[in-house]
Amino acid sequence: MEQTWASEDPKNVQMVACLDRVSTGATIRRCKYDDPKPDTLTLLKASYRLRVYEVATGRKLLDKAIGGDDQACPYVVLVGPDKKIYAEVSDRSLLAALRNLVKR
Repeated sequence: MEQTWASEDPKNVQMVACLDRVSTGATIRRCKYDDPKPDTLTLLKASYRLRVYEVATGRKLLDKAIGGDDQACPYVVLVGPDKKIYAEVSDRSLLAALRNLVKR
C-alpha cells in the first residue's frame, strides 16, 4: 500500500495533494513543552482546504473543506513568534478523503 500512496519514483506520480490551512478558531487547550526550554503554547481549532490535481493535465480532481480533527497536543512542534499551534487533519481523515482517488 505504501508504494500506491507515495511512490519514490517521480515518473509514477499521477496526482498531487495540497492541504492548506484556511482559518483558525477558538482555543482548544494549552500545551506544555520542556525541550529545549519550558514553554506553553496555545492549540487552536483550524480548518483546511484539501485539493488534489492530476499531474499530467493539471486538472483538479478534488476540492474539499476538511477540519483539523487531531486536537491532541503534538509531540513535536515548530514554534512561531505567536506561540500558537493548530489542530491538524488526522491521517485517518486524510486517507478517508483520498481513498476513492487512489487505485492499486
